[in-house]
Amino acid sequence: MSALSDYIKSKFAVREDIFLEALRLSPNARGYISGAISEFLLRDFITSKGYEIMRIKEKWEGDKHPNHHGDFYVRKKGTKNWFVLESKGGKGAVREFCDKLLAARSA
Repeated sequence: MSALSDYIKSKFAVREDIFLEALRLSPNARGYISGAISEFLLRDFITSKGYEIMRIKEKWEGDKHPNHHGDFYVRKKGTKNWFVLESKGGKGAVREFCDKLLAARSA
């Protein structure tokens, strides 16, 4: 079994075909996963350029700074100033770019 198959069985307790059909039927689920992939690729890219990145807590995880409406704190390594970054996910041309990037990483 693949790592993905194992994950689907352990987290959702369904077969892969049922999981896939649920994704096909749910635009919200696909959007959430697409956003998570975009954030992962963004984090990977930013750290490859010599920056530090920290996830900003979600509201349900505890107190969130009232002026920090974003996803990440980012700063150049060796500096002290952090900036707030919002990741908006991949749409249209951005999604095509992400697909090409993922294909290149897999090759």
